[in-house]
Amino acid sequence: ITHLYDTYGQISDLDIDENERKMKQRYDPNQPIDILFKQIESAEEYATTGNSPFTARQIVNTAFLLIFACGAYEDECKEWKRRAIATKT
Repeated sequence: ITHLYDTYGQISDLDIDENERKMKQRYDPNQPIDILFKQIESAEEYATTGNSPFTARQIVNTAFLLIFACGAYEDECKEWKRRAIATKT
């Protein structure tokens, strides 16, 4: 697969930008949480393939903000905010 990406895969800056936009699409709390996890994991893999990986902190912050923005997990988000940074993985 690496050979195919190196030979034929051209991931442009526009592709990287679009990937980040897709990663940050709003989460619908009526859907299984796995959909959000797959959305983030897919974007993370694509960014890494395009030599523009996200940091662990960027990934965690994006996931938190998407969950917080959906409004369904307010108490859980407050609890998360109180945790020590080292435990937010």
